[in-house]
Amino acid sequence: MTILLFSGGIDSFVLSKLLNVNKVAHFIVDPRASKLALMELFRLNPSFEVHLFDHRPYLRKVLEALSKARLSSYLCLACKRAMILRAAQIDEEIVIGDSIGQVASQTLRNASYLSKGVTLYRPLGGSDKEDEEEHLSDDLSVLARKVSSFKCPWKPPRVVTQMKREVEVLLDEIVYENLSYSVYLGMKKAREITSMG
Repeated sequence: MTILLFSGGIDSFVLSKLLNVNKVAHFIVDPRASKLALMELFRLNPSFEVHLFDHRPYLRKVLEALSKARLSSYLCLACKRAMILRAAQIDEEIVIGDSIGQVASQTLRNASYLSKGVTLYRPLGGSDKEDEEEHLSDDLSVLARKVSSFKCPWKPPRVVTQMKREVEVLLDEIVYENLSYSVYLGMKKAREITSMG
């Protein structure tokens, strides 16, 4: 069995349609985007198991620690690393919709850091968004683009695209020390999420 890291963006919806995955992990970073994405996931397949996490307490703690260490530009990496580690507590194999080279967490160096110690599959690694959208209906494509257009409220002004090796150990210490603040809200069937606030 595998679990899909489901953000609600184009990659997530493509993978949820193409792969035989019935389990997703979703991390609430922006409640508006989460509600929109999860409502559509319910419409797509009401029997999906959704493992829901409130990631905001974790992000608050980690941002504080990174700011003290003058490493706030590493917040996106710390965020994604924690998502992957928390999903790995549910299932050994994780599917993620990253395409190499698109954003900070998807450069080769940073992707290597994110994968450390976990079984992580990137089936869309060499594809681009336009190719991926061909697998979605027009309505779903519009919705996925809308969810993707929400600006992350946590994104720092400057984001690291090439992690420095000397920072890796300290970053992992900060991630692991605060991992429990990514609060597990339980497993819900997609149909139970419709009243999420």
